[in-house]
Amino acid sequence: MLLLVGKNDPTISPEEQGLARLYAFMVLVFTITLSSAQDIPKAEIFTGYSLNHVSFPLSTQFVLGNGHGNLQGFELSGTVNANRWFGVVGDFAGYYGTATSGTLFKPPNCVLCTSGFDGTVHNVHTFVAGPQLVLRDGKQAYFAHVLFGGASTKADLDQVNGFSVNPSKTDLSFAMVLGGGFDFAISRHLALRAQPGYLLTRVGGTRANNFRISGGLVFRLGP
Repeated sequence: MLLLVGKNDPTISPEEQGLARLYAFMVLVFTITLSSAQDIPKAEIFTGYSLNHVSFPLSTQFVLGNGHGNLQGFELSGTVNANRWFGVVGDFAGYYGTATSGTLFKPPNCVLCTSGFDGTVHNVHTFVAGPQLVLRDGKQAYFAHVLFGGASTKADLDQVNGFSVNPSKTDLSFAMVLGGGFDFAISRHLALRAQPGYLLTRVGGTRANNFRISGGLVFRLGP
């Protein structure tokens, strides 16, 4: 109606006609967004079990490569949905256990000197946040996100022949999660989730490429 009045009324200037068209367009977009948002949850809370395959250096003094191991724990996240396809996520996770790897090291200037170097990661905590894209199809929802934040990693590195050269150290570092997942609704306010992802941290000043997978329940809040 605004578009028709602005076009046919000679008393309205071209500038006013342009403003009328812009206003009508904004009302249309708002109406479509509002109607599409009425069938999605305003917020979602996920909690569940998580397995983290961690990577860590065996030594901070020598280039001995990285060790690997598994830690188990939890993941807790909250999502605020702006519309059907976009939301903002805050994610906290904790992993615990004893992930240990080792190797033999022979200094170049000592033929008979061979030592066993071991590294152990005791726990990892991460807090990350960022945007998330969602594709909803009935009871199913597919999502992908990139999250940024920090990580805290407690590790024993430079363990030589079973003896720790350096005491246990907790590293605070940058963290990034690149992942996604799949939700399947079992009721209006409850869904099952599977969520794998790549987790980047740093341990002992060295880049650590970790891979985690989580599974649990999603509590959906809203209409």
